[in-house]
Amino acid sequence: MLPNLNGLSNVTSLSSLEIRNNQSLQNINGLNNLTNLDTDLTITTNNTLTNLNGLENVNSNTLRRLSISGNSLTNLSGLNFITGVQEDVSLTHMDVLQNLDGLSNLTTIGIFGNQSFLHSDLRIENMDNLTNINALSNLVSISGSLEITQNPALNNLDGLINVTIIKEDIILNNLPNIQNLNGLTNVDFPDFLGIQDKSKLKRFLWFTNNVN
Repeated sequence: MLPNLNGLSNVTSLSSLEIRNNQSLQNINGLNNLTNLDTDLTITTNNTLTNLNGLENVNSNTLRRLSISGNSLTNLSGLNFITGVQEDVSLTHMDVLQNLDGLSNLTTIGIFGNQSFLHSDLRIENMDNLTNINALSNLVSISGSLEITQNPALNNLDGLINVTIIKEDIILNNLPNIQNLNGLTNVDFPDFLGIQDKSKLKRFLWFTNNVN
């Protein structure tokens, strides 16, 4: 059973990094000399992993794909290096996580100048204790869809207030504590807006009245 990655302390550069299905992994501090990560970062189903310390020296600002799922993370502080992701950002099934702190430098998903990657989605799903997404306040564009579903403790979408571009769909599902869509005020209306149980959204009419 692997409790740590200490044997990888000489690794400084990787094309991609996938850490998956390690039920005894407690930390990834052994990656603290990693400075370059070219494409994908996937960290999934590591039930005892509580933080991402060990990635703090990575200086590769742009990833191709980011997937964090099924861990016991209390924060995302090791991801501060990320400013852009070309394809999907998927954050799912983390019952302990209360916020997305660590992604405060993320500004774009799928859009880089005049180049746009198709179907680059942001998914925030199935996190029972997630209360806010304020760390996404620097995010301005998503070339695909925004999907926020099954997050029963999420209070608001205010962290999306600076997003102006969502090129595809907005899907909101099972967010019983969300009372308004004020965080989407600056978004150009997408092709499809799906909301389950609009009665929970007291200011839904305010949003639809502002759609061009």
